[in-house]
Amino acid sequence: MLPADSVTIVVIRACALVLAGMLAAQLISFPPRSGVFIVVFSSAAVLLLTRARRDVLCAGVGALAFLWAMTGALDERLEPGVEGDSVLAEVRVSEFPTTHGRVVRFAAVVDRHPRLPERLELSWFEPPATVRMGDVWRLELRLRRPRGSLNPGGRDVAARALERRVHATGYVANGRHNVLLNAGVLGPVDRLRLDLDQRIERAIDDREAAAVIAAIGIGARHRLSAEQWQRFAATGTTHLMAISGLHVGLAATSASLAGLCLLGLLGVRRRLLPIAVGLGLAVALAYAMLSGFAVPARRASLMLAVAVVAVLRRREIDGFRVLAIVALVVVLWNPLASMSAGFRLSFAAVGVLLVVARHRVSGPPRAWLAPLFGTRRLAFVQLALFFGLLPLTALLFDRVSLAAPLVNLLAVPAFGFVTV
Repeated sequence: MLPADSVTIVVIRACALVLAGMLAAQLISFPPRSGVFIVVFSSAAVLLLTRARRDVLCAGVGALAFLWAMTGALDERLEPGVEGDSVLAEVRVSEFPTTHGRVVRFAAVVDRHPRLPERLELSWFEPPATVRMGDVWRLELRLRRPRGSLNPGGRDVAARALERRVHATGYVANGRHNVLLNAGVLGPVDRLRLDLDQRIERAIDDREAAAVIAAIGIGARHRLSAEQWQRFAATGTTHLMAISGLHVGLAATSASLAGLCLLGLLGVRRRLLPIAVGLGLAVALAYAMLSGFAVPARRASLMLAVAVVAVLRRREIDGFRVLAIVALVVVLWNPLASMSAGFRLSFAAVGVLLVVARHRVSGPPRAWLAPLFGTRRLAFVQLALFFGLLPLTALLFDRVSLAAPLVNLLAVPAFGFVTV
């Protein structure tokens, strides 16, 4: 039997190679069914006979999983013969629409149309009625396959559509054929999200504050204006608008502490820890589902679930091993998630924090310097995150905020313990 440290290294190595295979597959410019792949995988099969067969196998599994998912997503795209045609279809608005001036943009799901794929992203200039999540419309559409220019500092539209499994983009042609058929056709979670969004809108007069509360409360970022996004980008605080480990962890901690207090008031003295951590996990999972269960929330929920199991079984866990296994679970469940900036930054940030957690910062022993020592530790964490994520941030967004460490030193505690 291998020692625990050796097992950790083997697990992390295998997970890293699977991810490397997925990322390598994203750099290939050949068509998915090109003969080049036959040569590549034939060579990999030969390498399996060598001593490096385990590493080759892990990387091959990652590449094959990604290519399989990518090929399926590409096959589901709009047929070329339909591009530019006017098509009448029934669609359901599947997410919160965003408004830019007089244009409303929204994601939609097509209801059984012989010529159209399932998932669309649409624009509508001056719609005759308010477009809400859950509305079912009969619309006259003009569609095309997802594509767009890739400029420095801009989005890769085609890659983003592939990652989100958007099969066509286009616009609604204004006319008499556009009819609202039904309103509020939603599942229980989305119905609750829509209800909470409307309550936030009614309760908070300040539009910018309401937008922030909706973003961190239910993962609805449709109210955030372009000016707000620019401020977040300039200060390096865009991550605060994505529900991730900070938000899920605070939800779990708050629920656990509230549970302990309630059990104490009720006079319960047994099994306090299992009940408290179980309640915290349940609230965290509910919060993650309410937020839309994006990749950062998925990662935080899975890691929290592993930590809760370890606490209940009184087992020590290695953070790096848990991070690697959770990353593997996320990408094998949805290989295209490895393309998203949220996946890469979320897991990279946790990796940096785990490295920092193993680094001991020596501090002054005097009690009156304890607040200074706490500030020093927070500053060290922010600098580590800044420099640790600097290459990835520059690669993904073509920009870096030099003010991010100082701003986050103040914003993260205030935002986490006050706003969240």
